Amino acid sequence: MKKIITVVQKKGGATKTTTSMNLGGVLMSLGYTVCIADMDYEQQSAYKWQKRGRDFFDVVSVVSEKQLKEYIANIKEVDFIIIDTPPEFLAASVKASLLSDLIIVPCPPSQLDLESAQETVELAETMKKEFRLLACNVKTGTTIGKEFPQTLSRLGKVFNTVIHNRVSMVEAAMYGAWIGSYEPKGRGRFEYQELAREILKIMGVKKHAKKT
Repeated sequence: MKKIITVVQKKGGATKTTTSMNLGGVLMSLGYTVCIADMDYEQQSAYKWQKRGRDFFDVVSVVSEKQLKEYIANIKEVDFIIIDTPPEFLAASVKASLLSDLIIVPCPPSQLDLESAQETVELAETMKKEFRLLACNVKTGTTIGKEFPQTLSRLGKVFNTVIHNRVSMVEAAMYGAWIGSYEPKGRGRFEYQELAREILKIMGVKKHAKKT
């Protein structure tokens, strides 16, 4: 049975697309089938990411708020649908959240992102939806970086995995790849593998045989 993961953050630039694409990439590398719905109709960042490389060939579709329910219903043979939502709490974000099995709230370490994440958490709680906050774009070796996951935990449940800031993350997007494909032995791949394991456990999904 397909599982729906929605990546939501009110503030723009909070790594929603980076999270969506790299999560999709790591799940596919683990043998799962994935579709990604790009609901940011204006920017279409996920769709453009797909077009720049080969990792996501025929995986990403641009989907409007009016099309979402039909899009989900028409996809039969898939393990995960990941929904990359636009900034602000538009109808698209709200509908995607209502249809999801898990809401991921990515949050870089800044006060504005924290405030925005709090509003997103309140939305998820109002909807009575399972959610997790994801500490992301965190600089390695900084005091703020070390303390940030604990700070974030004051808002709600937080993933144990922390996604760190890396130039290779930006480079991977430029080449239309997920970080594990672009830098197979890098820490970024390891972090997203850890994140995927947490998600599979939270959602009660059985492990697939890893792709060869």
